[in-house]
Amino acid sequence: MDGPALKDSSAAERRSIWTNYAVLLYTVIAFAALLFVANAIISTFNIRWDLTPQKQFSLSDFDKRVLGGLTHPVKVMAFVRTEDPAYLELADLLFQAAAFTPQLTYQVIDVNKAPGMAREYGVSSYGEVIVESQGRRRDFDNARSDELIPAILQISAAANKHIYFTIGHGERDLFNSDRQLG
Repeated sequence: MDGPALKDSSAAERRSIWTNYAVLLYTVIAFAALLFVANAIISTFNIRWDLTPQKQFSLSDFDKRVLGGLTHPVKVMAFVRTEDPAYLELADLLFQAAAFTPQLTYQVIDVNKAPGMAREYGVSSYGEVIVESQGRRRDFDNARSDELIPAILQISAAANKHIYFTIGHGERDLFNSDRQLG
């Protein structure tokens, strides 16, 4: 009696092991498919999370207000050397800004690969950024959020603002750097 019962028990045990392997394989395949679909959704809709304490890899509220208030197209051209590590930070900043508003487009140009374009725009150094909108242009070096956003604000403003200084009525001298007189 021990012989057939032992055979049934070992056969059931083998089936149980194969069933466990099949369930494990199915779970791994389902989990991989879930990760693939989640990654496709996240990359399609540009969903990002900045988990740094100071949110240093996100646009600030001021940046979002400026970019959200754009009424005319703004084009940003960054003339860089792609081997430079600062290029990645600039490319990420421009990507975030362009993803936030359709009014902003950008182009990152490697000066070594397109020297003619650099000459056309009068670019003389690596890292120079040109912001253009409605015939206005603003150039600056070493693009960061604290320089890019004010440049966008400056060229997208409705009108140029003028500042006037008066002299001859006891005002301090504008061009004097002395603390008491200037």
